[in-house]
Amino acid sequence: MKNFLTGNVCAIGNFDGTHLGHKALIERAVFWARKNKIKSIIFTFEPHPKEFLLGKNEILFLFSKNKKRYFFDSLSVSLLFLKCFNKIFSSLSAGSFVENFFINKLNIKIIIVGYNFRFGKNISGNIFFLNKLLNRKKIKLETINNIIVFNKICSSSVIRKRIKKGNIKKANIHLGRLFLIEGIVVCGGGFGRKIGFPSVNIIPKINLVYPKAGVYVTKVKVFNRFYCFAATNVGYRPTFNKSKIIILESFLLSFDKNIYGKRIKIGFLKKIREEKFFFSINSLIKQIELDIKYVQKNSFG
Repeated sequence: MKNFLTGNVCAIGNFDGTHLGHKALIERAVFWARKNKIKSIIFTFEPHPKEFLLGKNEILFLFSKNKKRYFFDSLSVSLLFLKCFNKIFSSLSAGSFVENFFINKLNIKIIIVGYNFRFGKNISGNIFFLNKLLNRKKIKLETINNIIVFNKICSSSVIRKRIKKGNIKKANIHLGRLFLIEGIVVCGGGFGRKIGFPSVNIIPKINLVYPKAGVYVTKVKVFNRFYCFAATNVGYRPTFNKSKIIILESFLLSFDKNIYGKRIKIGFLKKIREEKFFFSINSLIKQIELDIKYVQKNSFG
C-alpha cells in the first residue's frame, strides 16, 4: 500500500457487542488510516437490519447504541457513518450500495469487511462480488478471517447464546472483556435490607440480552469505576412476590452507600448457581451467605 494514497478507509458491519472479531476489523481500518494519513470510517446501520426486518422486539442486543458509539471512540476511529436502515435502503442493489456510498459519498479507497459480509437487496452481494466491483474502481478490499474461540466462530449470535445459557466465562472471552449490563438503581422493596443483605436493583432494557436466571459473580461499577465485587441474582424473585419482569439484584461486598437513582454497570464474571424458590427466609439467608462466600473466594474469575 502506497503512502501517497488519497481517500478514506472504511470498516463495515453491524458491530453488536463489538467482540474480538469486530475489534480486529476496526483496528485494521485504523492501522491503514494511520499508515496512509487518511480517515478511518465506521459504516454501520440503525436500526440493526434484523430489527428492521423481523420487528423491534424480535432480536436482543449485546450493546446499547450509546455503548457501541463509545467503543468506536475508544479505538480512535475518525468518523462514524450511521446509515438509517429502512425500506428504501434495503431495496438498493449491491452495485448501487457500493457506488452511492463508498465511491460517491465517502471517497473510500480501502474497505475492510468480515469473512461472511453480505450486502445489497436480498443480501445478494458477497465478498467475491464486492471484490469484483472494487477492482474496477481501483479500491482495495481486505477481509478479516474468522476468529475461533472454544471451537466456535466469534460472532454476536454465538455470544448471545452463551449468555442466555449462563456461560459467562466463555462469552467474556469471545467479547474480549466483561459482559456488561447497566441501568438506574431502583427501589427493590427493601427485602434484602430486612434480612440483613441490602442490595441494589436495576431493571434492564427489554431489547438487550441478559443471562439465564441465576446467581453470578460480578463486579459493579459505581461512581465511574469498578467499585466492588457482588453476588448478583438475575431473575424474578420466586421466594417473594414473583416479578413479571426480570430484575438484577446485587449484594455488594463492602459497600453501604445510598445510590438510588444512580447509573451503575454490572460486569459478569461467572455463574454460581440457578435461581430457585426457598421455602423459608432462614434457608434463603443461608444460601445468600454461601453465595457471598463464593464471591469472596472467586472474585477474580
